[in-house]
Amino acid sequence: KVRSKDKTIEEIVSQAQKENLKFISLLEMLCESGKCLSQTNYPQIEPIAFDYGHLTGSGSIKVSSLLFHSLNLEHNIFE
Repeated sequence: KVRSKDKTIEEIVSQAQKENLKFISLLEMLCESGKCLSQTNYPQIEPIAFDYGHLTGSGSIKVSSLLFHSLNLEHNIFE
């Protein structure tokens, strides 16, 4: 169900054909080869999220790090 919704949003964004609009799938960032990242170790070892859709402090840092990398922004201070 989650993957289906993820793809639907990606298709909607793609059809919008806006130069300044980009869909970044958190699902694809956190899940590779059938395995999903569930915890991080910076600044402490803890789960990425504490429920179905709310990130922990460390999870927020990890996700922002992945977003910076995905958008090719300046050097990531969290790695």
